[in-house]
Amino acid sequence: MYAIAPGSVAGTAVPPGSLLGFGITGVHHLRGGVRSELPEAASRDFQAAMLEETGVPFRREELLTRPGNSYGRLAVSALEPLARDHDLDLVVVAYAVPDYFAARLPTTEIIQAHPRVRAAFGVADMGVVAPFQALELAELFATRHGYERVAVVALDQVTLPYAVRAEPYQVPRTDAAVAVVLERTADPRTGLAQRHGVARGFGAAQRSAVSEVLDRLCSAAGVQPVRVVVGAGVDPAWMPDVAAQVVRAQHGAPCTGVWAYLAATVEEPVVVLEADPALGAVHGLIALPGAGGEPAP
Repeated sequence: MYAIAPGSVAGTAVPPGSLLGFGITGVHHLRGGVRSELPEAASRDFQAAMLEETGVPFRREELLTRPGNSYGRLAVSALEPLARDHDLDLVVVAYAVPDYFAARLPTTEIIQAHPRVRAAFGVADMGVVAPFQALELAELFATRHGYERVAVVALDQVTLPYAVRAEPYQVPRTDAAVAVVLERTADPRTGLAQRHGVARGFGAAQRSAVSEVLDRLCSAAGVQPVRVVVGAGVDPAWMPDVAAQVVRAQHGAPCTGVWAYLAATVEEPVVVLEADPALGAVHGLIALPGAGGEPAP
């Protein structure tokens, strides 16, 4: 119930990876937080109706007794050090798991809390690769509208009032948010690549697609070997020789796990990779030295 598969043809690929016209200038990783809110009646009614339609077992008692953190609250906190003193032309939020606070819009909460954010929208129904899609969309919107400074916020939420019918790698075990700010630059330090239409499930096709995405990123940036951070949907054994070091992201953080590794100064080329076998999708981002890191004071 976390994703809607894109209408792609098996074996087809998106254009080769390329560097962005925007570079990462700030990253803030937020983990945990005090779960102090209960969903309002509208959220409870919406979730009950949605789950009844899909036949997923509903834990009504949890909605009445188990506090949580809304995506809006997590996103507002993650953006705080990045949006406090600077305008943001656009914020795109991305998540895989439906919000526990279903009657709220995280984008509305962001704009209300951060008046220097001019526009915001969300990306969901794309499984654990949603943040990569959000970053691509953010750049497209920024290029079209002449934006100078945009942000993507990846979100995870642990409070679930239903029995999860998903792969273990998709099950969240923490509340988390990673906010990434990008600014227009003449010296691109980041790039994206993706592959869709891969045969679903773990296997040779996924391995080949991961290798292809990694090769595209390295070719676009003109660097190798690189440090590679892989999410739960990628087997570290799939890495080709171009990966000088492989790090596995934290389990239980399906949307934020790999992105959390950008919340430090990038001193060497680093690639973050994630795959969603249920979608048949592999996405990757490369950050070159000088990209990423917590914002300067």
